[in-house]
Amino acid sequence: QVLHHLRWDGRRHPQGAQAHVAGTIGLQGGGPLDLTVSADAVQIAGLLQAFERSEIPASGVMSATAKVAGTVARPIANVHVKASELVAYNEMWGTLVGDARASGRRIDVDSVVVDKPQDSGNGRITATGSYQLDDRRYDLRLQSEKLHLVSLVLPGNRAVTGAIDITARGAGTIEQPAGEVNLRAGDLIVGNYAIGSVVADTTLANRTASTFARAERFGVTVKSEIGVERPYQATLASGAIHTLQHAS
Repeated sequence: QVLHHLRWDGRRHPQGAQAHVAGTIGLQGGGPLDLTVSADAVQIAGLLQAFERSEIPASGVMSATAKVAGTVARPIANVHVKASELVAYNEMWGTLVGDARASGRRIDVDSVVVDKPQDSGNGRITATGSYQLDDRRYDLRLQSEKLHLVSLVLPGNRAVTGAIDITARGAGTIEQPAGEVNLRAGDLIVGNYAIGSVVADTTLANRTASTFARAERFGVTVKSEIGVERPYQATLASGAIHTLQHAS
């Protein structure tokens, strides 16, 4: 007798989380796949600890579902991810919903949306992207809308508050990365210092990240170039500097 399919259906419940795998794997005729994989009530802090990154101050609850079709040689997977109660670096980030697809040697992130609860109305972060495994080529788009930082704490115990808008675009390879990040901040306070409005634009090309930043309240401009490979050579030039004002 020849075994044509392998079927497995199992559950695990570590610390309240649930994992479920069910479906069939064809062992003949090209090995057709029909699998559903799901995980529920996964604690993000527990995941970080499992990957030995518990120093990252993040928490929340995540669930994911993946449907796998195609064949063993050429699987096609559609993944849906949801997360809630997201907190990172002492800032409440709310919920995340994401959809991705893997087909052959290509991964496409169709949509990632973070919905951040705020007294002034919810802020949003949206992102899409793709990655080719063979030539390690990527494409990335990210956009924020109406973000307000109210309790962010950076490493070193430095608090940051203010309105933030970020746009990021990237298209290149791991060996030759390229992209651009644009940041606009208003009413920015870092630690005890009221910075006000900040504009910062960074371009990544030719293995160098070039940044131009301006703090309008103090007439400060900064230009920098930093290599993205060892020994990370850097140059820095700044314009006039005025006394920073303490936040009241």
